[in-house]
Amino acid sequence: MFTMSLGSFLLPALCFLGAVTPRGLLQYVTFSHNTTKFLHLTIDSESGTLYLGAINFLFQLTSNLMMESTVQTGPVLDSKDCLPPVSKLECPQAHSTDNHNKLLLVNSLQEELIVCGSVYQGICEKRSLTSIDHVLFRPESPGDTQYVAANDPDITTVGLVSHSKDDVPLLFVGRGYTSRGVGGGIPPITTRNLRAYGGDVQGTDSHSIFSYEETAKLAVGRLSEYNHHFIKSFTHRSSVYFLFYRRDLKSQSREYKTYISRICLDDSHYYSYVELPLLCRSKEKTYSLLQAAYVTQPGSDLGRGRSSTQGEVLFTAFSAWQASSGKPSEESALCVYTMEDVDRMTTWTRDVCYTKDGKSEAGIEEAYIEYDVSSNCVQLPADTLDAYPCGSDHTPSPMASRVPLETAPILEKREARLTAVAVNVEDGHTIAFLGDSRGQLHKVYLGAMGDTKTYASLVIHLNSVVSGDLLFDQSQQHLYVMTQSMVVKVPILECSQYLDCESCLTLKDPYCGWCVLQGRCSRRSECSRSIANKQWLWSFNSTQQCVSIQSLSPANISREEKRNIFLTVLDLPPLHEEESYSCFFEDYESPAALTESGIVCPSPDPSQAPALRAGTEHITIKLVVRFHDVFIASVDFSFYDCPTVALQRKSAPCQGCVSSHWGCNWCVHQHLCTHKATCEEGTIIYNERTQIPTSSPLLSSAASTTMTSPSTWTVATKPITPPVTQLNHTPITESVSTTLPAVSAMTAHPTGTFSHTHPATPTTATLTFLGTTTDSTVLPLTDKPATTNLAADPTAVSVTTSLAETAHHTALPASEPTLAPEVWFTDPLTTAAFNTLQPVVTALTSPPDITDSTWSPTTLLPDSEATSSATPSLFTTNQTPSASASSADFPGHLETELPASEVPPSVLPDWLLGEGTELKDIEDWMDENDSSPFYASTLLSGDGDSLERDAPDLPRILHPGVDFQYDAPGFLELTEEFNLGPGACPCVQGIQGPSLIPVNVEQKITLLGKNFHLFQDQQWDYECVLILEGRTVVMDAYVEGDEANRSLCYITCQLHQYSYLASQLEFNAVVFVQRKQHLRVDSAVDLYVTLYNCSMGHVDCSRCQTADSKYNCVWCGGEQSSCIFRGSCTEEIADICPAPLIYSVYPLSGPVEGGTRLTIAGSNLGQKHQDIAETVTVAGIPCAVDAQEYEISSR
Repeated sequence: MFTMSLGSFLLPALCFLGAVTPRGLLQYVTFSHNTTKFLHLTIDSESGTLYLGAINFLFQLTSNLMMESTVQTGPVLDSKDCLPPVSKLECPQAHSTDNHNKLLLVNSLQEELIVCGSVYQGICEKRSLTSIDHVLFRPESPGDTQYVAANDPDITTVGLVSHSKDDVPLLFVGRGYTSRGVGGGIPPITTRNLRAYGGDVQGTDSHSIFSYEETAKLAVGRLSEYNHHFIKSFTHRSSVYFLFYRRDLKSQSREYKTYISRICLDDSHYYSYVELPLLCRSKEKTYSLLQAAYVTQPGSDLGRGRSSTQGEVLFTAFSAWQASSGKPSEESALCVYTMEDVDRMTTWTRDVCYTKDGKSEAGIEEAYIEYDVSSNCVQLPADTLDAYPCGSDHTPSPMASRVPLETAPILEKREARLTAVAVNVEDGHTIAFLGDSRGQLHKVYLGAMGDTKTYASLVIHLNSVVSGDLLFDQSQQHLYVMTQSMVVKVPILECSQYLDCESCLTLKDPYCGWCVLQGRCSRRSECSRSIANKQWLWSFNSTQQCVSIQSLSPANISREEKRNIFLTVLDLPPLHEEESYSCFFEDYESPAALTESGIVCPSPDPSQAPALRAGTEHITIKLVVRFHDVFIASVDFSFYDCPTVALQRKSAPCQGCVSSHWGCNWCVHQHLCTHKATCEEGTIIYNERTQIPTSSPLLSSAASTTMTSPSTWTVATKPITPPVTQLNHTPITESVSTTLPAVSAMTAHPTGTFSHTHPATPTTATLTFLGTTTDSTVLPLTDKPATTNLAADPTAVSVTTSLAETAHHTALPASEPTLAPEVWFTDPLTTAAFNTLQPVVTALTSPPDITDSTWSPTTLLPDSEATSSATPSLFTTNQTPSASASSADFPGHLETELPASEVPPSVLPDWLLGEGTELKDIEDWMDENDSSPFYASTLLSGDGDSLERDAPDLPRILHPGVDFQYDAPGFLELTEEFNLGPGACPCVQGIQGPSLIPVNVEQKITLLGKNFHLFQDQQWDYECVLILEGRTVVMDAYVEGDEANRSLCYITCQLHQYSYLASQLEFNAVVFVQRKQHLRVDSAVDLYVTLYNCSMGHVDCSRCQTADSKYNCVWCGGEQSSCIFRGSCTEEIADICPAPLIYSVYPLSGPVEGGTRLTIAGSNLGQKHQDIAETVTVAGIPCAVDAQEYEISSR
């Protein structure tokens, strides 16, 4: 809401201090006045000052609509029938009359404001541009030719200030016909002086200023038949143009038509006057009434397209005529005419009228003389056209065309009549601003081929007509929009309000785009690198997308490791040579190196990884890519903690670990959940998301197999492809899968004998692997995998293997991608055994489309093709294998970095360079923790990538000298077992034998276990633990294996007496097994034994004997008879219970008639209703026992 300044207020009592601003305009500057209606608005292009003409008022406003000055111009004593000066004495019919502003023009050269009103027969005055209250000239006793504007508020007047060749200021005026007063004799179009001439001086008695006595006028025979409704006047090149519509009284239809007329600027007699009908018509509708117009140079797109012009274009708003009401209808259209076409048609009309009698070659009249004057089209010599381009006293005038200049609308509106149009050009694009009769402003993009799109609409003042005076400010960044009661300064663009790329592009504003490296929504001209590709993303382009991370590998890692994160980034802008991007893991900044498809950056050191919230095993953060401090793109990235994963399942830590979404593995001996794929000692159980390849000819998917004879395989190689996580930009719950060590692809079937072993243990496999290597080399990356034949290519691998006790064969864990694969040479082709199996890097990708917000992929073990896809380097520079090398010659873990001699030369970023020309140690930005044999997250690609699909090639580092290290997988020892998923965990599965245990009796508990052989512990290295009423009862345990099935065992909890205090018959006690180091072994869900106490609820013999037989309770005699477990009774067991005892009878009295209901309480009152049904008497009279109310032994 705008508050006007009162400093220069002349009429403070009339001024409105605050406009009632529509809700949508609260952020815009407005001006309003509560005692008048606004009619005209103009601007001084030099100073930016606004001048507002209204009924009875003039306002001078700053560019921000602050009022500088105001002048009251009415009401005044006036009558249309009287000439000024008007007095009551000389004009008795005069009365107080409102002064409607009819013309408001800026004459910048003379620094004057031309103001014409409807009173005093439409006289004009000159006021100072700097202060409108300073009148420069006003005729006090005007002559007949000094009346300018229409004296009727409803009759239009238009005009413009221009200068002749001699720099004489001229006022061109178009006004409608008025019947009262002097208006009936004033021509519709006149040219008037703005400077005193001859001996005249500029004073109140000057009769030359505003006069048309010695200037031009349009000669009209009968003025009353030509009632023009003027819309606009403008100059183009050396001509003046008027736009108007009038009823064609000479046609049979008497319909309204719109015309454009042209006059040479220096034509002092209007010999050059030509008018041309304009027709705006679609297939269904003719729009005949011009409402508004705007002339400007269009954008290059439109100029080269539909308009096909390099000049100015006339943009017009038309409405249809509504015959029933005699008014314009609400149906309207936007039509476009090129000024080249307008000039061509008017010139052609002139030429036909000058030289061809106004007729075409076919004899049809196409040009004629208008306005009932004594002139006719003629046949003058052809050289007349060049000799008299603006006519002469011997050429016919005023001329008119019978043939209209017709075009089809580029935009039609049915719901509201267009009343205003203004056009602006931005970066070659044409944008129209259209006001309508319902107070709305529409922003419309005009396409090159005439296509239009309304991209925004704004309510200025609901149901109030928008004035045709739409004005741009000096900077061309705002538009002044006026209605009858309000002026609003509307920004033509509001790019800066949109703070992120998504909202900027969603705006679909042709002025705006996202300046990527500056991180703001701006005009293209404000984006410093916008001329370069991918730097400025145009909002109006519907296919434009923000820079986004399409995939990343891995998408999650353990908090205990540091990894290289590969990000595939769509449309990442190129940088200057000295510039670089950075990755931010929350507050941790990590330098990024460019790849062909995006960037790669290291994750934080484990000590700087984000902390987990209590009770959670992971945290998901935003991995943000920045350029300096400018946000470029982000993606969810998770850090998980395998030890915490195990803590979430206290009763089954191993199963919780290897079934987790994060792909954690379980070190059996260390009782440790880890992201790593090897343990310091003992057996490892891999996550259940590891898949076993089914394409290998040696492997069975249903049962374990054993191979007893060696066979030779040939391994093919292809470029390494990194594991990639495809993103769908929805909240992700990642699930990670594992790729176990893989045997390379086989090209020949092995010879050997297979036999099925125990089908119940398909999750383990034992491998013996023999192979031969001689040397290592670096292969260049290629786009397609290359398969090598041993006989044809010396880089092929000859591998001899022997498998024993193999079940489901499982691939070794894949490592993070290297820059190039390395192969083993077999020259000479001799075979020597070594006891290690080299893992293979496999490409892991997501499916092309992911629609579910919860993402639980699984990782593929390589098949026969995938396993041959890549083989990391087996040897470092100090390792020289030979054909006769034995297994002892090779270390357990081999390095995977490129030999220094094989690192390709490259220009490295500064942040990777150390002092001098030495390359920084990779550990400076790649964590030392990244050197462990290999990780579960490496196996899993760390990101839950799991779905089979060909992955793109590894993003090639644009600085190839940088050897981004990856986790070097270790070799598997001979006969090492592979264990997969929760089914491979050592676990107590259930109770072997009865689970009912009486209290106070020494008994053993036997439990059924599985996979205890993985512990490699002694038989007495275990303990049974019972949880009794918060107490922990620990017993030694003995483990004995099942001879028939080595995965099964029996755990015997040694003799112990159990008891509990709770007053209940049964008590469930959780039981589990732990190793002597207090390391809990997994237990099945709800694993417990049931303790029971016979004495609870069995207080007498009858109740004891009715106890469930499963408890084996007896009534044990002696001094302290009680109900106990049979095995605990050392006294005589009572088979027959003692005689009944009566404790009470209620009531103790009753009427002699009988019928009293008695309740007898006691003990040993029978074991069932039938025992006492016929034996109860009262005073010798039988008493019927109520079976429903009977309670065993007691009532």
